[in-house]
Amino acid sequence: MVAVTGCGGGGGGATGSPGSDAAVSTDDGLVIDGELIADKALFDAAEGGSVSFYSTSDAATEELIIDRFTEQTGITVTLTRLTSAKMEERVRSEVGAGRFGADVLRTTDPLFAVELAEQQALVPWAPPSADELTRSGAMRPGDPAITSMYGAYALAFNNRVVAPQDAPTTWTDLLDAKWAGGKIGLARPSASGAAWVELGLRTFGPDFWPQVAASSPRVFDSVSVQSEALARGEIAVSVFPISSAFVAAEQGAPIQLVIPEDVGVAAFPVSIGLTTAGADNPAAEVFANWLLSKSTQQFMAGFGTIPARSDLARVEEAGQPVLPAVGTPQLQILTTADQQARRDEILTSWNRAFGIPTGG
Repeated sequence: MVAVTGCGGGGGGATGSPGSDAAVSTDDGLVIDGELIADKALFDAAEGGSVSFYSTSDAATEELIIDRFTEQTGITVTLTRLTSAKMEERVRSEVGAGRFGADVLRTTDPLFAVELAEQQALVPWAPPSADELTRSGAMRPGDPAITSMYGAYALAFNNRVVAPQDAPTTWTDLLDAKWAGGKIGLARPSASGAAWVELGLRTFGPDFWPQVAASSPRVFDSVSVQSEALARGEIAVSVFPISSAFVAAEQGAPIQLVIPEDVGVAAFPVSIGLTTAGADNPAAEVFANWLLSKSTQQFMAGFGTIPARSDLARVEEAGQPVLPAVGTPQLQILTTADQQARRDEILTSWNRAFGIPTGG
């Protein structure tokens, strides 16, 4: 059977983006747009199955992705979405009790995926796209954690408060005196937020964030609160997750994204893994393979994420800048290895610059 599916709209504005329509064949396994996702034996074994999917990524986006998967395969997916801190607490408890409830895990904290791999709670598998993922740097043979996409931070401004010609165009524009006195808004960096802190330190030196702090920016406990303040015009400019900017624009908020001209965007890996339970569930392997397919990666790019694969067309969304691709200088990735070596140091330096007690 060959079908053409469309699952755009909502959330990240994927309507009309490359990948929002796909040719799906299930005559001999699962083939989408000519790419093998699952051979006949695996796909037949997965028929009628279901998947438990744990994720710390945006819930609305994950629901759209799941809907697309179910439409294309008939396999149902149950999503458990939690913040990184709550997810890690839950998973550690489940793994410790020997009852990990996920078949597939997606985490915005790659070091947590490393931890689970070391505990053998995630298992290696070889998706059909393994060669391309390896070439792109998203996968290492034998490593259970695979980069499914990159989250990224850029600059954003409220276009009802700031005229486009006055908006910041570089990271160093954050030091302009016109943004002093609470016009900049920053969310306290978490594991993923270490990427933009590190970019500032590495590129502009150890005095960069103390200089930003000297302008008295507002500091928020979460991106969601920061986003609301930016949309209301309580702050004018911000370091902001690109995916959140896409969602805000889709919802009509006056938030406009800027790709900094000097050194580009700060990115971090978003890992997926097949769990020990998932390794025994053919439907889970089909889902994990599907998440890494060219068609799905292209679809996800319409939500403001950076695909892990380098063999995709650039996505252009109306009203949004074209995002940098893997392997280009404008995509500054804080790798998993970098985070293992330096993340605590990076976050401690930011807390110190902004007068926040370490661990507070």
